Amino acid sequence: TDNGTTWDSGRLVLRGRGTGVVMEGDTLLKWIGSDAVYFGETPVVAISMARRATDSSVFSSPCRILVWSPAFSGYATAAKWDSLTYWNGDGGQTNHVVIGYPSIGVSGNLLVMSYTAFPRRLEAIDTVTNNPRADIFMTQSTDGGQTWALPVNLTNTDDLDERYSSISKWNPPGFAYVQWQETIYPGHFSAASPDNNFKEVAKQKVAKITLNNLFPLNNLSALSVTTPIPAIAIKQGTGF
Repeated sequence: TDNGTTWDSGRLVLRGRGTGVVMEGDTLLKWIGSDAVYFGETPVVAISMARRATDSSVFSSPCRILVWSPAFSGYATAAKWDSLTYWNGDGGQTNHVVIGYPSIGVSGNLLVMSYTAFPRRLEAIDTVTNNPRADIFMTQSTDGGQTWALPVNLTNTDDLDERYSSISKWNPPGFAYVQWQETIYPGHFSAASPDNNFKEVAKQKVAKITLNNLFPLNNLSALSVTTPIPAIAIKQGTGF
């Protein structure tokens, strides 16, 4: 309340390990990736979670992104793994689960979120590294984070790897600015190609998203969304 000069005692949002969070029979543990934003005067936190397997690993596919806020009890699910949309496994890549690295922001009276995920389609597998390529997905909430729209694959490319998105914290109403890393090869090849010829350079992409076109019905129970995304919904480059 005083521009960062003093701080309150804080509150516990989620224990790092321990017993985790039990939802729909799955024991979920905090994994890499979390973000937070103020929705008005209320903090909202997005947390990447992975299911604890019987051998205590946390790489099993049924992972999800949880949302915490003092405005509601417990945790809400913003995105959840399913076998039709997402890859079955961790993609063989360090520090990744199938759904993770959420970034959360505000657009008018909406909460908006982007995250990295490995799509199920076989066309997205890189034949050089034998790893699946990632895409950037988006979702939104109209009720402060308690419920979320069906996620949309924002990038939806077979021959590019897109991950590590960052969404602007406060956006013009009806829009969202999203940035992400784009490379050709999935995994740890942002500076050089797998053959070490240094042909690969990571690019930073920025897009202005028109939310009314990305989520035209804002239907929280929709069974499908338009694919590919309407061109009017996304504009990349400069001069937005």
